[in-house]
Amino acid sequence: MSASAGSAIPITDDDLALQAGLATQHLTGISYTPKKTVEALRQGDIQKPKQAELVDSRASESRSESVSIIGIAKALNNNDTLWDEPSNAALNIVRTGLEVALHVASAYAKASGFEQLRERNVSRGRLGSDEAEWASKQETHAAITAFVFAYYVSWRFESADEKKVTATVDFAGLPEPIAIGNQIRSIGSVLYHLGSYLKGVQTGAQLHKMTQLYFAAVLKELQSRAASLKYMEPFVDVSYRLTDTSFAIRGFEAQILGGAVVEFKRVEMKEVMGNHEAKRLARRLAQFVMAYDFTQRMNPMTEFGAFPWIFIFQGQAGTGKSMLLSVMQTLVQDYCRALSVPFQLSPIPNSMVSSLQGESAVQYEKWWSQLQNPDAIIVAPVDDAEAVYLDRRSPSSSEGSKLIVMSHLRLTEGSTALTRGNVLQPHATNNADMIDAPVFSRYMARVIVPGAQTRNDYNDQMKSWGDKVNTIIPDKPIIDLQFPKDYVYLSDQGLVPKDEADKKADGLIAFKDKGLVRIWEEVEAKKLTAEDYDLYGTFFNKLHERFDQFTSRDVRNITTSATSRLFGFDFPPEWLENRDTFVGKDYDTKKRMILEKALEFQGGLTVAQVLFQEMVHYVETTVAMLDSGRQYRIRQMADDILERTEAAAMAQQLTAQRHDGATA
Repeated sequence: MSASAGSAIPITDDDLALQAGLATQHLTGISYTPKKTVEALRQGDIQKPKQAELVDSRASESRSESVSIIGIAKALNNNDTLWDEPSNAALNIVRTGLEVALHVASAYAKASGFEQLRERNVSRGRLGSDEAEWASKQETHAAITAFVFAYYVSWRFESADEKKVTATVDFAGLPEPIAIGNQIRSIGSVLYHLGSYLKGVQTGAQLHKMTQLYFAAVLKELQSRAASLKYMEPFVDVSYRLTDTSFAIRGFEAQILGGAVVEFKRVEMKEVMGNHEAKRLARRLAQFVMAYDFTQRMNPMTEFGAFPWIFIFQGQAGTGKSMLLSVMQTLVQDYCRALSVPFQLSPIPNSMVSSLQGESAVQYEKWWSQLQNPDAIIVAPVDDAEAVYLDRRSPSSSEGSKLIVMSHLRLTEGSTALTRGNVLQPHATNNADMIDAPVFSRYMARVIVPGAQTRNDYNDQMKSWGDKVNTIIPDKPIIDLQFPKDYVYLSDQGLVPKDEADKKADGLIAFKDKGLVRIWEEVEAKKLTAEDYDLYGTFFNKLHERFDQFTSRDVRNITTSATSRLFGFDFPPEWLENRDTFVGKDYDTKKRMILEKALEFQGGLTVAQVLFQEMVHYVETTVAMLDSGRQYRIRQMADDILERTEAAAMAQQLTAQRHDGATA
């Protein structure tokens, strides 16, 4: 069954029951021959073993050792029949994970033909021409077993309903890559090194925490090796879902409930100074994406035309663009954790543009395929977007860069492009004018990120730093500076842009760019109002005459931004805290709830006023972004002229001094 068909293969309790005996057997005792051990890792001997230990190391390669995970847990609990809660919980998770892994691996063996090859090998005692295929499928079969095992265990430990355990443990990492020669060796490798760590714990809480950290490391290690496997299609082309849970398997991807395999720095909204419009968009979209319905695989916001899922922040270095990306990731992850919804963070890989012809597009489409997962809420940030989507007309544009741009255009709005409403793709750039024009036109929302700008912004930033430093020793503040008495800390750090807060009585705002002001004056001469379609038709026509890159796509983006603003109410807190209140409702109920709140939201502004404001924001921002490169080059030329002028003046002074010295 193809994953693209829209349904996942269920894994039932009966399926797991068939694997329970074998899973328990492996946990009771399994043998493995380690090449490198946890003890050697802790002693720092993995990279450079001492000469005296080489003989022992080689000897250990041929010596099989046994481990019993259940025996270690029993010993920790003084061989009592009843174990402490953390130990019991951890071992149950591990056993279920192994059951799931054995079941999925068995399904792969049947679908890939590996089971038939295995039977042929047993009956004939040889494989002949099938030997290479047998070896590759055996390796993939083993890797799938270990991956699913580690994935389920990691998912359960991070799930919202799993009791969190705090304990200090000495986890030093994996001493060697997980063995994937065959399934038994693979399971033995995972359990042997787990047992090596668990032998050193003293409490059930430490066993629980060590198991969590260990399987997270195993998961990452196996994901990094997945690309080298062969005959993966029968595994990656289908998806599985464990019944009565949100645990889903889709190839070697890993979406951890309430957390992410990709780690990132948490940034709270209050840490970003200024950037009001960008903060408002970040919070609005972080809430909108949570309306996604996992059953219908659709978001009401997409149906309403109010979901600008791909958008861009532009600002100079240091103005807070990357912080805003982290703010969005933090918000969405927190919402997903609170609502028990799978969260996936998929930042674009750093080395996407390859010098190898064709490789860049392959890697880009592989990354994009991660965003097609319908079973998670996904944030896929692209920082330094100009480096990824460089203008194809630029002399610096490589063949790899051109292919990425072509793939992006097809994937965003091609005939096969699919937007479900569960993905946010924020981009950030210092130089929007360097981005390929068709790529830029696809940004449905565009926001300038100027950073802190006012005296109050900078006061807030300094106090935020001081308060953070003072948390080091709460009883004895290190920073003891006085805050101004005429301003309340953080009171200027809201989400409403200043021009909107200071809007005129009619709710409209004015253009700032001189060129746009001149165009607007021509439109105003026709005495049209914001309630007239002809106001927009006339203005857009004159914009197109002045900027030929202004097209119908920009009009669509403006209407999307306006619709998003009309639905831009803050979700009630209970919607984002209690799954049953909103997220757990059926699609039509969620749609009705959103519409009801939207009708209550407008706060005095008419639809025409909202449309006008969003049109002004969009056009002004677009012109500013595209003109930023020109302004930068002008400043560079001005600086060069100034330096030449100062150099000429200094040369005259030096010439005069030397002349005076020679005369004396």
